[in-house]
Amino acid sequence: MSINVKIKPGILKWLRESSGWTINDVSSYLDIPVDTVLGWEEGIKNPTFNEISKLAKAFKRPSAAFFLARPGYEPPMPQDFRRLPNTSASFTKKQSKPSEGQEISSQ
Repeated sequence: MSINVKIKPGILKWLRESSGWTINDVSSYLDIPVDTVLGWEEGIKNPTFNEISKLAKAFKRPSAAFFLARPGYEPPMPQDFRRLPNTSASFTKKQSKPSEGQEISSQ
């Protein structure tokens, strides 16, 4: 049995957004309904400590960040002019893995 942990909804939203994740991303990652994640961010529901641990790993943050009194200051990401060959997508904080069969070329 996991213990539900009360966290400040603004902290969860700040951590999610500053890590480049959407509500749908979190829902898919934890295999839970979108309504549950929305409930956390609205303060109606509370995540379990196991869910916080998984999110901390996914967001690349310490678990303690979920228990801060208020969001911290993060400078905005600098403009990025790099592009992968044959793509027009910009970079995000969230890391993506190449899809199966996709090669990474070094030029």
